[in-house]
Amino acid sequence: MSYLKLVVGTCSCGTKPPDIQYHDPECKYRLASELIEKVEKYESLLHRIQLYSSVTMDRDKVGKLIRNIDRWSYAHRVGNGELSEEEQDEVIRKAFDKLLDVD
Repeated sequence: MSYLKLVVGTCSCGTKPPDIQYHDPECKYRLASELIEKVEKYESLLHRIQLYSSVTMDRDKVGKLIRNIDRWSYAHRVGNGELSEEEQDEVIRKAFDKLLDVD
């Protein structure tokens, strides 16, 4: 599925470069791009779980993926409200970036 249709012409901040770091945090283009990144990561995660559990039957890698999911989920609660929003977002981003790590 092509998600490109979701972001073409959606910029609400007037930024021309396609790199999302140049767009305002609330820009529709940036938000759509971030959602597309998440969907692609989650799809890849699900495909890897299926691959390692049904095709290669690699229980260790399935276990690592499940632990990564656990860490990502916990990242949303870590700090018990003591972290700033930016710090919490960084903790979540780091866990998200490691979702597919199995080595």
